[in-house]
Amino acid sequence: MKDITLNEALDIQNEMASVGFDWYDYQGVVEKVREELLEVEAEIESGDESSLEMEIGDLLFSVINLSRFLRVNPSTALSRSTEKLFGRFSRTVDLARERNIPVDRFHVKELNDIWDEIKGREND
Repeated sequence: MKDITLNEALDIQNEMASVGFDWYDYQGVVEKVREELLEVEAEIESGDESSLEMEIGDLLFSVINLSRFLRVNPSTALSRSTEKLFGRFSRTVDLARERNIPVDRFHVKELNDIWDEIKGREND
């Protein structure tokens, strides 16, 4: 099986939409994303890893479709989000070290507090 990129999934969705296989409005796509998320949760509970993988794929495909419908490039959106979150993580680690807070799972509360502090500064 070949891995599909975000842009390839977007191309497939554009092809489907070009023949009328599309939603009437964004609310239909949002509802589909919600439906797929519920299916992911059900598969988590079932413990069936193969089905879980398929449902996560369906969820990702639906989110990419939502981005297409809203004219947001999913690759660009993911890149921007990843850069933002990794930058915030890096600043969290740096500040934790400055404050002599170990960066480990035993100090998650303190790290989350620093994360929120940094996030608050970004919104100022």
